[in-house]
Amino acid sequence: MGWAAAFYIPGCVALIWCLMWFSAMHSKPAHHPRISKDELQYIENAIRSSGTSSKGPPRIPWKNIATSLPVWAIIICDMGNTWGISLMSKQLPTFMKNILGFNITMYHNHGAPAHP
Repeated sequence: MGWAAAFYIPGCVALIWCLMWFSAMHSKPAHHPRISKDELQYIENAIRSSGTSSKGPPRIPWKNIATSLPVWAIIICDMGNTWGISLMSKQLPTFMKNILGFNITMYHNHGAPAHP
């Protein structure tokens, strides 16, 4: 099978896992075919007593996120980092050829595979 086995085997294992998961799992305990009435009652009582069944998902504080200085610092730093990496990866061969006098073919054959 060769190198293709590295893709076929994990793909088949994942497919089998998904089929088993979808056949065994259910969205609500009441829909599960192998749950006993006592177990279902216990789960429903626990959900009611914890108060999680009446609450919706928590609201995302978008205003706090958008006005947060640490969030903006991360965004600006990431933009600068991305710009620097793009500049280096696009301009390094030109710099090496024109300024350092490297043979660009040699760089392409030897340096490019190690460059991200």
